[in-house]
Amino acid sequence: MSELKKSLNLLDATMIVSGNMIGSGIFIVSSSMALGLNNPKLLLLCWVISGIMTVFSATIFGKLAYLMPFTGGQYVFLERSFGKLTGFLYGWSTFTVILSGAIAAVAVAFAKFCFKFFPLFQADNPILFLGFTDISSIELLALVMVWTLTFINARGIQMGKWVQNFFTISKLLALFVLLVLGSFFLPNFSENWHNSPEIQWNSVLLLSLSSAMVGSLFSSDAWSGVVNIAAEIKNPEKNIAKALFWGTLIVCVLYFWTNVVYLGLLPFDTLKVADDQIIGLKSSFALGEYLGGFGYGFMLLMNLLIVFSTFGCNNGLILGGSRLYLAMAEKNHFFPIARKLNAYQVPQNALIIQAIWVSLLCLSGSYGQLLTYTIFVALVFYVLTLWSSFVFHKQKPYLAWTDYAMILLYSVLALSLIVGLMISEPENTLPGALIVASGLIFYWFFGKMTVKGKITKF
Repeated sequence: MSELKKSLNLLDATMIVSGNMIGSGIFIVSSSMALGLNNPKLLLLCWVISGIMTVFSATIFGKLAYLMPFTGGQYVFLERSFGKLTGFLYGWSTFTVILSGAIAAVAVAFAKFCFKFFPLFQADNPILFLGFTDISSIELLALVMVWTLTFINARGIQMGKWVQNFFTISKLLALFVLLVLGSFFLPNFSENWHNSPEIQWNSVLLLSLSSAMVGSLFSSDAWSGVVNIAAEIKNPEKNIAKALFWGTLIVCVLYFWTNVVYLGLLPFDTLKVADDQIIGLKSSFALGEYLGGFGYGFMLLMNLLIVFSTFGCNNGLILGGSRLYLAMAEKNHFFPIARKLNAYQVPQNALIIQAIWVSLLCLSGSYGQLLTYTIFVALVFYVLTLWSSFVFHKQKPYLAWTDYAMILLYSVLALSLIVGLMISEPENTLPGALIVASGLIFYWFFGKMTVKGKITKF
């Protein structure tokens, strides 16, 4: 295994967990969730369930990282428990869509929110005219963001750490202040709550919950990226578990609190809008009006918060993703050049390969649909990873009865969602399965490639 520097402490790891989770989703997805559920109680229930699933799975991941504090994280867990093919299919899905698609989506969201401050950056404003395609200012700024963060992280883990800590602490504090202020002005919460329609539990409602939770789970995802950089965390056996628990708990509490404030500041019919409406901006405007007519100013502050959130989020995703591909290359499951570290002891080639693919996704505009295709795939790999705990427990008993309970509850909830999505959205789940299956071709391809030098095992 390539030698990486242990440069990150508990605070750094926690900021990576929280920073990766908070992008633009929390400011957007509640509106489409409310539209599909048509009930504020069900909206909050989705966020509670997503929070429970996130904290439970993060707790088990922390125990796995205690056993195997290696670069690559989830890839390593799956490869060592269920075999090379399972590990590769996870890594392949992550590279092609799950992580790369998320980075592209967050980069484009960053660019779109910037147009509030710089009117030049509008989606319908072509700025570069190439022979095969035109690049809009939105796409160009997204590319600039991706390559800027790639350059920063290529300059060493310290550079990436400073960026992550600054942006994550800034957005956590800003979001906390806005939520505290918003909590004093909740004129609509009681009406939204008491006037909600009676819940009729049936198969149709359960399918609606499955579809709606795609938004809350996507917004709560990416916390697992910290296990990819385990080899660069000081005292990883203890610090990764603590970072995962506290990082996910803090964000999940903030997410639930944010939705309570949304329901308090806005009538439910206003909250219940189409996907492209930024409910966070509407809520901040309402808060500004309650505080004395500063609505537009609060909208700008919220917009700035979203810009900070997306920039910090992508820094952590880019940092962690490159380490996953480094681990895959060490196992001859990725391009051999991704194994090489630069003078700053970081996998620069893996960063560049990642940035190239993300750039293509940004320009294609297909990342959003691809992410929809693979939401259920990500859940499948999470369930498999939690089940891998049983394999390692046989070798070295370490699970308590509470761990069994968390794995069982997560598995029941996740598998229910997977089945619900397969029934309600077959047009999305089938392409996702095909994307994973395409990895079989590349598993053979990478296996046939000649790798110079010694392949070191974990």
